Amino acid sequence: MASPERPREIPCKPAFAQVATVGSNAGPQVGPVRADGGGEFLRSGRTTARRKPANPSRDGRIAVRVLGPSDPYVCVECGGR
Repeated sequence: MASPERPREIPCKPAFAQVATVGSNAGPQVGPVRADGGGEFLRSGRTTARRKPANPSRDGRIAVRVLGPSDPYVCVECGGR
């Protein structure tokens, strides 16, 4: 069964994403965010009062998986520093 969307199109649509960072105890912290693409950057609705936005400034390792809006089994993943 073919997916209605190609992986290249996923970051251009509002979708849910999973963001993984390294916590202060050196363990992984993964959480869902609402993501809005459509440009050069992926924006999320995280507030700066929470711990997760502080993690990348302390340890730059991060991974993001954006799930397809109509099929969550189709996704785009990226990671880096």
